[in-house]
Amino acid sequence: QVLMFGSAGIVALTSGVLADRFGRKQPIIIGQIMLGVSYAFLGLATSSLSWLVYLTTQGIAWGFIAVSYFLAVLGDLSSPGGSKERFYVLGGIIPLVMVMSFSGVSDLFNLNAPAGALSSALSILLFVSVIPILRASETLPETKARARRMREYVKKVGKLVQESKKPE
Repeated sequence: QVLMFGSAGIVALTSGVLADRFGRKQPIIIGQIMLGVSYAFLGLATSSLSWLVYLTTQGIAWGFIAVSYFLAVLGDLSSPGGSKERFYVLGGIIPLVMVMSFSGVSDLFNLNAPAGALSSALSILLFVSVIPILRASETLPETKARARRMREYVKKVGKLVQESKKPE
């Protein structure tokens, strides 16, 4: 578990930079693909090494997904005049309730699926779920992306001007 949470924490920093620089869709797509790969490894979990690869890959995936979804997308989708807290609560609670309900139903009815079949089904579902994300509009406002590029450009020009003024 330390490996999974450690890799998620490290990747979350990178994911935040990617989400702010290139948009919210790319880190979410990368995270879902990595999650699909991790579930494919779950079906292969026959040794302790494959289990470690599964946990690490899953941690990387959640590092990409958590930052983009929970911190960026929910804030971007909230209306400027509305309550941002409502979007954060609903966006965070709904996935949690779904996971708990699936777990509760499987425990209540004593439903257990073989890991190989479950991992194959989850991998396919995650890869297919990338399609709606590809079709969704970007939540990072274009004005913010342009302003960031302009600041970087002005900074580079300022450096060049300072370097040209230095006596040699």
